[in-house]
Amino acid sequence: MNITSFYPVIASTNLEGSQKDMELLGFHVIHSMDVKGAASHRALVMENDAGCRTDIFYDESVTVDNTYAIRINVDDFDEGVEFFRSRGFTIHGEPVELPAGIVVCMYYEKANLRILIYQHNK
Repeated sequence: MNITSFYPVIASTNLEGSQKDMELLGFHVIHSMDVKGAASHRALVMENDAGCRTDIFYDESVTVDNTYAIRINVDDFDEGVEFFRSRGFTIHGEPVELPAGIVVCMYYEKANLRILIYQHNK
């Protein structure tokens, strides 16, 4: 498994407000999508002029304990899932197939850490 990119994810019940906050920091939207699965989410990928990126997604169930995650793009989805599973992470929900690829949330309960593993379709 090769990690092809790595950046933070912000979960918010106020997507528009979070987007405006990031715009004040010099970020702009480069992708947006509606994610349909067990729950519906609206997601944005934002980037600044230096190439730094962050994802923001709407989730009405966000609490103080689950407002962040780390997004990791990988070249082999199954290998990525096994990599984290072998280190004590569990899958949170089912993998979701998106138009641009597949994503799953891995969760490490001891540290309250969420890793979103993405593999982009080529």
